[in-house]
Amino acid sequence: MAHMSRLRTVIAPALLAGALAVTAAGCAGQGSSKSSADEFQGAKKNVAQVVDDLQDAAGGADGKKVCNDLLAPALVQKVAVDGKTCKKAMEDLLQDVDTSGMEVKSVNVTGSTATAVVESDGGSGGKDRTDTFTFAKDPGANGAWKISSFG
Repeated sequence: MAHMSRLRTVIAPALLAGALAVTAAGCAGQGSSKSSADEFQGAKKNVAQVVDDLQDAAGGADGKKVCNDLLAPALVQKVAVDGKTCKKAMEDLLQDVDTSGMEVKSVNVTGSTATAVVESDGGSGGKDRTDTFTFAKDPGANGAWKISSFG
């Protein structure tokens, strides 16, 4: 399991400590949680929407969506290690971790980069944590915001 250990170090503590969405098992049949993007406007709303989309993708263990739509190309390459595609590595990771709710507390946009302070619900008995995600506009995706780092 050296691959999972290495992958966990590359991706981010936020993913591994349950900084993603609702628990995959608890997601089925439930409506989505409150959108963080609703609290922002303009480019800040677009950045916060990426975090909301990450929650949705994590809840469904949708590695394809995470890699194709939400992660910056450089981060996709870091995730794809030991012969696994980003999609497969993310699916394995998302099935392997207990995920919990995230809320975007603040967003700072400077040109084609942004940061978002994301608070993750530690779940029952768990400790809440705060991480700063970084984002970059991806010119290859019509300038869509993509996660370049989880903190």
